[in-house]
Amino acid sequence: MAGRKLVWQLSTSYLLIFVISIFAVLVLATRVVKKYYYRQTVSDLKITAELLGDSAGGLVVNRNAAEIDSLCRKLSGGNGVYLAVFSIDGKVLGNSYGTGVQTSSILNSPEIVSALNDKTGISKRYSPIIRGEMISVAIPIKFNSGIIGIAYASIPTKSINDLLREIYIEMTIAGLIIIILGAGVSMIVSYKISSPLVEMKKVAGKLAEGELSYRFPTGGTEEINLLAEAMNSMAAQLEERIKTIVRQRNEQEAVLSSMVEGVLAVDTEERIIDINKTAASMFEISAENIRGASIQEIIRNPHLHKFITKSLSSKTPIEGEIILYDDKDKYLQAHGTLLKDADSNKLGAVIVLHDITNIHRLEKIRRDFVANVSHELRTPITSIKGFVETLKNGALDNRDEAVRFLEIIERRTNNLNDIIGDLLTLSKLEQQPQEAFESFESRWIKEILISAVRSCSSKANEKGIDIKLICDETLQVRLIPSLLEGAVINLIDNAINYSNRNSEVIIKAAKMDNEVVISVADEGIGIGKKHLSRIFERFYRADETRDIKKEGTGLGLAIVKHIALIHGGRVSVDSTPGKGSIFRIHLSFKE
Repeated sequence: MAGRKLVWQLSTSYLLIFVISIFAVLVLATRVVKKYYYRQTVSDLKITAELLGDSAGGLVVNRNAAEIDSLCRKLSGGNGVYLAVFSIDGKVLGNSYGTGVQTSSILNSPEIVSALNDKTGISKRYSPIIRGEMISVAIPIKFNSGIIGIAYASIPTKSINDLLREIYIEMTIAGLIIIILGAGVSMIVSYKISSPLVEMKKVAGKLAEGELSYRFPTGGTEEINLLAEAMNSMAAQLEERIKTIVRQRNEQEAVLSSMVEGVLAVDTEERIIDINKTAASMFEISAENIRGASIQEIIRNPHLHKFITKSLSSKTPIEGEIILYDDKDKYLQAHGTLLKDADSNKLGAVIVLHDITNIHRLEKIRRDFVANVSHELRTPITSIKGFVETLKNGALDNRDEAVRFLEIIERRTNNLNDIIGDLLTLSKLEQQPQEAFESFESRWIKEILISAVRSCSSKANEKGIDIKLICDETLQVRLIPSLLEGAVINLIDNAINYSNRNSEVIIKAAKMDNEVVISVADEGIGIGKKHLSRIFERFYRADETRDIKKEGTGLGLAIVKHIALIHGGRVSVDSTPGKGSIFRIHLSFKE
């Protein structure tokens, strides 16, 4: 029953397609043919009328009816076309029938009205004379830019309809024959196709659903049996291979996804075999749909390309370092080894990448810190040593000189003490958790800022610097007063040190979104853009000449940064060389 049902479905579908197609073709063809014949008829009438008008111009002026009749009969050619020449008052000056009739009703026909208006008139209308429809064309006959008559051509539509009817009958007969033949062919084809396909469809559906144990039934024609056997063999192999592939893929994906290292596998042509998410993230690419692509097309990094080429040519594992240049350089430690199959044939190479950017950064900070602290300590120690040697070499005998040298030694010793004190403070801020400091308390920000300004007012007055404070009286934040005041003092002290005499330092505090921002703006020498990212590091100075006349330990901004972090905030800076700087402390704000 199932086979017969499919036969009928297929045959009915084919037959329906034939019928619809033939019907559509017939309808379209009849419309096209009819439109074509009518259009062609109008075109022919128009050409004939234009020829009549061109030839009869002089005859109309002379009112030579005989010549006009002769001309109309000659152009008509006896093919059923009626030709006539009318005067502008509706009189027939000549026609192909040879009888001149004066009529006024002709002036009301639409084609004549158009012609009298200097346009080509075309109409399809009922004619009481022939008791049927006629297609008529009228064009104006001009003489000296004026209309002197009308050339008129018309033909009954009956002759066109008779011709079209014969064409329609032939087309319909041909369509019916095609439909009958199509029905027979569809039945034969449907029957041959349906029988084996029904069973194969069932098995294929099961296989598609993942039930790979199903097999195609045999029977029927030899070709179908061979096909069923081949597909059964394929299904068995497919089942085994899919199980193996799924197991291996799951194991591989689990291993690669859990690795913090990036893993990249390429073949001998340097095309990507596989890449894990960590490696894709390192190079900022998508791991999807890139397998088989050339590594040069996907990742544009010459260091990586050279390392891969070297890995493919080396018989032993190699190591190297790859640098990714971006807004912030990234350093990757790479390990490369050959990828081989079970027979030790070279398939490609596996590259394991470990991000060591933080290690590089910390190592650089360590080196800079050692260099900076060595420099900062060596300067006062060298000064102290020099003055001590001067005293030992005889300056002690001169009391005034000895006292001056001892005062200098005292200042340098105090400077060393300040450096050591700041280092201890910074160490405490970095190592101890926030809970280890004194309890936070809710305080008015303006009180803290006023106290910080007072601490720096004497130094500001010496340089004639005016300190302005702008802060809302009601601005209140939970904070550690002593730490925040120390941070603000550091910023004000820096602003005074690097400002010109008789300039201005402005201190503002305001609530912005979920932060309270304390800013210290000066009109000093400013800081170059290249220094801004490192200005809060220990001992880092923007003035690369390290002018020793600038007071301070070089740790103030680092301390400010860590005080802001303890308060759950951050620091920022904007600066323009020659115009000044604005340092900000951002504190988290909670109502």
